[in-house]
Parts: sequence; C-alpha cells; structure tokens
Amino acid sequence: MENLLYLEAKAELMQEPYSEASEAFAKKHTKDLMYVKLELCHANINRNKDEFLSSELKQSYKTIIDKPINWEHTSEVIGHVYASEFIKSEAKADVDINTDKIVAEGVIYKYKFPQRAKEIAKRYDRNDLFFSMETYFDKAKCSICEKEFVSEMDYCRHLNSRYSATSEVSRILLGNLFSGVGCVENPADDAKGLAIASRNKSVQTLMEFFGDRFTLGDYFEFLTKIRG
Repeated sequence: MENLLYLEAKAELMQEPYSEASEAFAKKHTKDLMYVKLELCHANINRNKDEFLSSELKQSYKTIIDKPINWEHTSEVIGHVYASEFIKSEAKADVDINTDKIVAEGVIYKYKFPQRAKEIAKRYDRNDLFFSMETYFDKAKCSICEKEFVSEMDYCRHLNSRYSATSEVSRILLGNLFSGVGCVENPADDAKGLAIASRNKSVQTLMEFFGDRFTLGDYFEFLTKIRG
C-alpha cells in the first residue's frame, strides 16, 4: 500500500455534478477502489415475509444513490453506491416469479479495507457474493386484509403472526427510501453480486469482451488472441 498524506485544506461545496468525462477518468485511474455491480432488491416476497411491489421499486430505485455499503449491516462502512437502475423483467408465460429488480453500482474502499475486498473477491469467485438492502418505509400493508399501517404497534393480527410456520401473509412495504446496502452471507432476498473489477482499461476491455464474469483461462486466451 502506498503512503497516505493528510493535508488541511479549505472545503468548498460543489454545486454542480462532475461531468461524465471527469467521472470516467476517475474510474479509470483510481486504483484504490474495487468496483461492484449488484442486485439490490427484487419485486417479490423475501424470507423476512416482506413484499416489494414492482411499482414501488420503480419509484424508489434512485434513493440508494450516494448511500453506504457496509459489512453485515453494521457501522463498518466499506464503500458507497453511485448509480442505480430499475430493470423490468421480460414477461414469460411459464414463469410465476416476478423478477423485476433494482441493480446498483458502487465502489469498495479496498485500500482502507483490504481484507473485506479480498473476501468479496473470494465470494464472487465462488458465485456466493450476496448483498442485502436497507430501507425506510412510510407504511406497511397487509396482504390478507389489505389494511395499511404507519406504526408497527397498530398491526393487524395477520401481520403480527406472519412469522409463524403456517402463515402465508406478507408485509407489503410502501413508500420505500433505501438507506444503504450490506454485504452479507445470509440475505433475506437472493440479491447477488453481478460483477467486480478494478476499473482500469485492461479489465474493462475484458468485461466488454467476455461479459461481467470471466475466468483466468479466458484472460490468457484473450491475451493470445490480441497478440496474434
């Protein structure tokens, strides 16, 4: 790791966002970051009996931008999200599960958290990298009686018993405000890590050539091809 130098400087508030060109330059030359692409949330019922509607995800997907990425839902912030997209699934007659989802992009501070970055890379290689969203919500709706509640203290009997083994009720969350995302081992929703990379020219070329996931064998084959 290179030495870090801390300097006192006058702070200045940037009123205008960076240009696309400056953002692209920063991503290309910032080697202390690991870039990640991840599924944040699906329009379905997760293992916590919470249900997310496609219409709600479409309205709230941008609220995750500039929010922290943490480790296992703790105060250990290891990165942040800088982009988000709502993706509508292709309707298929033989598929009952709704796969509409939010896909986010972010960075991991790999020089500050090298062990976490290594663990993320290992989980990705095992196809075992998962993330879990964190959200505030305005109201909860019962999937059985369809009543809406602002406070958990006022929940109906269906929602209060939703964790029982025989319950088929779900808590529909309305007015979501995504507040962060955790890198976790046991997510309530199967939100996977889709890609990781150090955003330099070689890796970006490989990702464009092979897609988000490529192996070491693919890399050597790629080098052989470009060298002729």
